[in-house]
Amino acid sequence: MLFKTKKWIHSVYDNFGGGGVGSYWVGFNDTPEHLNGRLVYGIRRSNQEEGNDWIEAKNEWIRQDDSKVYYYDRSRSYLLYEFSLQIGDRYSPYDGIDLEVINVEYIELLNGEWRKTIELSCDDMPDFKYIWINGVGDKDFGLLSPLLYCSFDYDIELRCHYESNDLLYVNPRANNCWLTGVDDLPIVKTEIFPNPSSEIITLSIEVTEKANGFIYAFDGSMVKSFVFNQNDINISDLSQGMYLLNIIDKNHSYVGQFINE
Repeated sequence: MLFKTKKWIHSVYDNFGGGGVGSYWVGFNDTPEHLNGRLVYGIRRSNQEEGNDWIEAKNEWIRQDDSKVYYYDRSRSYLLYEFSLQIGDRYSPYDGIDLEVINVEYIELLNGEWRKTIELSCDDMPDFKYIWINGVGDKDFGLLSPLLYCSFDYDIELRCHYESNDLLYVNPRANNCWLTGVDDLPIVKTEIFPNPSSEIITLSIEVTEKANGFIYAFDGSMVKSFVFNQNDINISDLSQGMYLLNIIDKNHSYVGQFINE
């Protein structure tokens, strides 16, 4: 899975109103090193859209052993992925996180190559799913997603994956590979109606192309993300309460609040 030619673009979303949103590259050092007798690659990151000025992560390494991919930090290691898993197999990256393989398929990448995908369900949250793509990582959360946890409250999203500078995968939820910081975009308050509502809300904005949509609980946790390409949003899957809404396209950041009754 891992070579020095592989790179990912992620976006990070702060809590609503907590500093904006932006993108960064993840890749590996050109030269491997030895750690505890094993050959590993150090992780590095870049905040530049052109992929310049890489910064080496301190005490973070990746190692591949056949179908298994491991992550190392200063104190321990985790099994990130195991692409030999089959339906019914169990996977636990560390204590307290248990998943079951519920589906195995194949996906065609942009270069026409077919890669194995593994879908896993969390024991504690059956509605939450990981979907791994061999050589890419999780289809929505990227390389290091199993280090997170079984929760919809993610602030990291995979946008694009490259190999040898060729674009092989674009997250269907992303409208481009690089997301500009929210602080650089004009913030526009939008009306939401009906408000309160329990099923469908409508926004008083016009978006000329698909945009990214996010719904946050009032404690700042993200409860829903989606591609916004029309004015109506279904909120019937949310619990009762007050929420903050953020729609981001390449020109604006639209914000509003609503009550789900």
